[in-house]
Amino acid sequence: VSFILKLCGVDLSYMGMSGNVEELRGAIELHRGPDQSTDEQRAMLRSILDLADVEVDEIMTHRKNVHMMDIDQSVDSIVTDILNSPYTRIPFWRNDPENIIGVVHAKAMLKEMQNKSGKLTRAALEKLVTSPWFVPENTSLFDQLQNFRRRREHFALVVDEYGSFMGVVTLENI
Repeated sequence: VSFILKLCGVDLSYMGMSGNVEELRGAIELHRGPDQSTDEQRAMLRSILDLADVEVDEIMTHRKNVHMMDIDQSVDSIVTDILNSPYTRIPFWRNDPENIIGVVHAKAMLKEMQNKSGKLTRAALEKLVTSPWFVPENTSLFDQLQNFRRRREHFALVVDEYGSFMGVVTLENI
């Protein structure tokens, strides 16, 4: 379209990014439909335009609402807790909830249990713990989304400027 407009002598240099964003916002508002899913779609599309203006700490799950576990519990207790948890990624800590040593993915644990005929050992459990990925709380959602895509991750631990655990952010949150 730009090429044809240039051939016709139309000057496109005045159209900056902010104009395009406002046009997109207008187009989103014009999108109408008969049911509630249309309203949800409009809200999602509007939020996409604001990803660069919102920081991770505004959408993260706060630390008091994060389901975490002590790695030094009995293996049976850990397995039961993970299987009863509504979450697939569980942060593990040792000695102090601030000392997060890693994250266990419930699916990986279930695969390991299947390989071990239903019995998980402490050594096998500790091998399943992956290194935690810490991100600063002031990271923009756009940057974090790009980081998730680049690392092919869906889960990160949010820390403040002093390195204190603040919460978790997931791809689904964004």
